[in-house]
Amino acid sequence: MLNKRVSNKQSEKAQLAEMENQLVAAAESFAVELEFKPMFGGACAYVKSRIFASLSNVGLALKLSPDAQTELLKLEGAKRLQYETDSTPSKQYIVVPSEVWTDERELAIWLKKSVDFVMAQPAPRSK
Repeated sequence: MLNKRVSNKQSEKAQLAEMENQLVAAAESFAVELEFKPMFGGACAYVKSRIFASLSNVGLALKLSPDAQTELLKLEGAKRLQYETDSTPSKQYIVVPSEVWTDERELAIWLKKSVDFVMAQPAPRSK
C-alpha cells in the first residue's frame, strides 16, 4: 500500500513538472516570466504576482474571462476546475484538455488569453 502511494506521489510530481515545463515553453512565445509556488499538493502559476493557473492532480486550469471560458469549454475534455467531487466548481478556472496543454502553440494561445485577462484586473493588494 505504501509503495502505491509513493508511486502515485511520484507520478503526480512528474505531471506537475511537465505542466510547468509546458507553461514556461508556451510563455516564451510572448516573452512573459512565470513564477510557480507550491499550493495544497499542487502549484499555482503567477505572472507579475498575479495568479493565472492552477496545476494539480485535476490538471492544468487557467483563469479566463467569461468569453474565453465559454470558448474553451467547447473543447472535449475541458471543464470547470473542481478539486473534489463535492466541492463547488470554479467560476473562473477552466481545466485545459491534455491535448491543448501538451501542444506548445495551442497552449500559448490560451496562456496569452489567461495572462491578458489577469493583467487587466486590478493589482492584488499587499497584505
